[in-house]
This record gives sequence, C-alpha cells and structure tokens, in this order.
Amino acid sequence: MSGYLLVVLAMISTCVTTMSAWRFGLCCMAGWGYFHGILKAHYVGSGGHFIFDAATIGLYLGFLISKPKEYEWDRVCIVKPWVYLLIGWNLFMALVPVQHYLIQIVGLRGNIFWHPMILVGAMMDRQALKALAYTLSGLNLAALGFGLAEFFIGVDAFVPQNEATEIVFNSVDIAGGHMRIPSIFMNAHSYGGTMVGSMPWLIGELAAQFETNERNKRGKILLTLGMVSACIGVFMAGPKTPIIFLGVIVGYLAISGKMNRALLLAMCLLGLVVGFVITQSERFQRYSELADVDQVIFRLGYSLNLGFFETIEKYPMGYGMGSGGTSIPFFLQHLLTDRIWIENEWARIILEQGVVGLILLTAFFAWLATKRFAKDLPNLLLKGLLRFFSIALFATSFVGVGLFSSLPGTAMFLLGIGYCLSKNESLFKLNPSMEVRKSGWLDSSLPAYQRGLARL
Repeated sequence: MSGYLLVVLAMISTCVTTMSAWRFGLCCMAGWGYFHGILKAHYVGSGGHFIFDAATIGLYLGFLISKPKEYEWDRVCIVKPWVYLLIGWNLFMALVPVQHYLIQIVGLRGNIFWHPMILVGAMMDRQALKALAYTLSGLNLAALGFGLAEFFIGVDAFVPQNEATEIVFNSVDIAGGHMRIPSIFMNAHSYGGTMVGSMPWLIGELAAQFETNERNKRGKILLTLGMVSACIGVFMAGPKTPIIFLGVIVGYLAISGKMNRALLLAMCLLGLVVGFVITQSERFQRYSELADVDQVIFRLGYSLNLGFFETIEKYPMGYGMGSGGTSIPFFLQHLLTDRIWIENEWARIILEQGVVGLILLTAFFAWLATKRFAKDLPNLLLKGLLRFFSIALFATSFVGVGLFSSLPGTAMFLLGIGYCLSKNESLFKLNPSMEVRKSGWLDSSLPAYQRGLARL
C-alpha cells in the first residue's frame, strides 16, 4: 500500500465522519494521530509524512462543508480574536523572504496549522468530551499493546530503520543498553508526551461521571484502564520529561481539593497498580536519574541559555519562518539557510516569529491563567487540570523543542486550551433531554429562568 493512499484515506475518512458528526470526526483524527508515527516510519518515502496533516485537513473541511450549529459556534466567540491574532502574525512573518519559499510554507505548519484546534476545543460539550475520552482510552490500550510487544520482542521488529526513525535507533540509554520504546509513535518522547497529554481528559471525564452519579460501569472501567495504560506507557517509553509532567498532574489533583471520594479511591488504586508494574523491571526506572539534582540543574540551565539570549540579540524580528527547524522534514533540510539548531522552544519561537511572537503567546497564556470557571460545573476539574497542564507546558518549554510541532500532542494541547476558554456550561445543559435548538435557545417548555440562563 502506498503512503499517498493512506494520506487520501485519512483525509476522506475524517472529513466524512466530521460531516456526519463532528464529535466523532475529532475522534477519527485522534486515531490517525496515534498511528501516524508507525505508519510514517513504514511509508516515509511515499507520503507517510503527511498522514496526520491530511486527517487534520479532513476535520477542517468537514467543519467548512457542514457548518457547526449557531449555538456551537457561539461558544468560540471569546477566543476567536486571539486565534485570528496569532495566525495573522505568523502569516505576516511568513512574508519575510529570508528562507526558501518551501521552508517558509512548511514552517507555517508548526506555527499555525493546529491553531484552529483551539476553536474546535471551544465547541466541545459533554457528548464530545465523553466520545474523546473513550477514544483516547482505547487508543492508549492499543499503544500499550504495541509497546509491550516492542518491550519483549524488540523495537526493530516493528519499526524499520530509515531517515524518519533515526532518533529511535539512537536512543539506546535504557538500563542494559536497551532502546527507548516508541510504541506506535515516531519516538519515545512522542509516546510518553501523548500518554501524559491524554490523562487530563480521562481524569476529567471520570470525575464528571462520578460527580453526576452516572451509571456507566463499563465506561468507568474503560477510562480507568486507559489511565493505567497511559501511566505504564510513560515509564516504559523512557523519557524523563513526561514523567515530570505526570507528577505535575498528580500534584494538581492533590492540592486542588476537587476530587470526590470515588475518584480519590480510583486514583489511589491506579497508583498502586502502576507502582507495582514499574518495580518489576529496571527498564521502567530511568526516572530515577531525576534524583541527581546537579544534573537536572545543569540540564535546565543548558537549555535556557543555549542560544536564547543570543537569539534575542541577533534575531529580534526572527530569521524566517521555519528557520528553527519546526516541522521541516528530512528531505527539505538542505533548503534551510544557515541551519540553526536549538533546544529551546522560546528561542525557536523568537527565531521564527520574532520577539513579538513570543510576547503574543505569553500574553495569551497569561490571559488563560485569569479565566474564571463557574463553580457548579461537573467538569470543573477537567477545565482546571487542562489549564494548569497547558500553562505548565508552555512555561517549561525552554527545555527542548516540539511544543507546537509534536504529533498528535500539539493538536490535543491546543484542543484542551480551547475547551478551557469556551463558555461555561450550566448544569441544566447536561440533561440530554434538554437540547439546544438552532437559534441557540433552549426548549420553550423549560422554565423561564433556564431560558434566561441560556440567553446569557
């Protein structure tokens, strides 16, 4: 099978599903995102690089062809100006003719291509949250299955060695000289990062079901298994950064005070299971290197200083879109003018968007931090967790690169930000019998005070 056929299949399947029901179209795109890495590795010479891009385009086309309902589109009104501003600035910077035009175009991919996911996230409701959480749980289980197979049989039995998988075969730093586990992703960092990124969605949905006393035993079991798979996958993959962010999530849950007893019990059982698993093999315990404080401090200082201040001084207005290497495939690397390798996402943003671009993004996340949520939401824990997680990701992105170009992590990251910034859902909207009509008003048979809340 040709990779180009998979590109077409990804676009058509996601587009058709989105036209039928955009909530399931989003789940379809997530599925292509999970399997993008291993498919790209096998079809790198025939369009495999663009599989997830095609699925994303299919989602966007589905929205354009079958426009969202008025009340759904109304939920994005708060965040639209920011999305337009961020995209507009990047389009302006792409007009600076510094790099080759192909580099400029491809550079836009990592800077604006997934920004519309913020709007999609702002439209999400309880049905969309539930569908996405169940999908992510199933995909996490599938990823764990592949990861365990690579753990026992060997990574090279599933991942071919080529230009696209060079980082996989160079990452041989697990105890005993073993390779890091990429599962179905492009590398171990993508695997661990995606697993951690899925945790807020699963925890939030499980918390909402406990909060509303939803009788859905199978759904709760699936969500719990999805979280167990994600946690084991983080430790099995090998990178240390995702483990730190897993700790960030646990820390937020501990200090938020928003967990009820059922969720607290579920999280404790999850911790016991995961703790037991990771003690069974030394290959799960690369996180123990974090105990070396001197090494951690050196790594943080190295990333923060590596080219950051020099970039501000030398390229305050950037050096052309794509100059930081964002999303540039191996077959276009030779077109880069004066390659600048950098391991600092803040410096990468300055290099491609200028100091103004970094200021705009910083202002956007500062505004996100000031967002207030209604206290009567059963999904309050999800919104709070997604916001805290997103801000923490951006605040620490000076360590390494890839925040806005990881697949499918970037799409899920921006989707979560959009959901945080959507209009608050009132409790009465959780009742499936109370459907919002085309005009955005609730059923006329409802009490006047509920129709008044809908107008607000």
